[in-house]
Amino acid sequence: MMVQHGQRGRADTRKAMARNASLLVTWLVLPILAALVTVRTTSALSNFAQGAQSLVLASVTTGPNADALVSQASPSKNYGTATTLQVDEGSHSSFRSFIRFAVSGLSGSIQSATLRIYCTTDGTTNGPDVYLANNNWVESGKGSITWNSQPALIGGVIAKAGAIATSTWVSYDVTSAVTGDGSYTFALFPA
Repeated sequence: MMVQHGQRGRADTRKAMARNASLLVTWLVLPILAALVTVRTTSALSNFAQGAQSLVLASVTTGPNADALVSQASPSKNYGTATTLQVDEGSHSSFRSFIRFAVSGLSGSIQSATLRIYCTTDGTTNGPDVYLANNNWVESGKGSITWNSQPALIGGVIAKAGAIATSTWVSYDVTSAVTGDGSYTFALFPA
């Protein structure tokens, strides 16, 4: 998850870019539907010499702290340790995926938040829809997420993708869901 907030100077920007690049490389190596979120915030800095305010944009990056898929065909089975996530709607089975992020270190007002998903296989003409879901789920182990225990959605669709090609990133605007520091679960459902 990439989170952007007020930074000062080129050195900080270069550090953020390097951090973002290293996360992208890490996620591309993993055989999963990877996710990142970018949140941009602004903070006002007084410029007493000119009597004006300037806005500074910055970024912080983090990856998901939990992810899992659930399968309608195996409603009591947990897939929290699976190496892939899946979203699909079929006549005999459906798959949904959940990705949770812990966001911290934000200051100022949030200008934008973008969830980035990497599609490893099986592109689609109508990519999954993104919803905000409750954070009350466990990735694996005792009491872990299953189809029967998947978290409730909070409101309607917050972002849509359209067509997604295999081996590509897709970006979702999730600004309306990210309000500051905290945990956020994004649910990916078939469109």
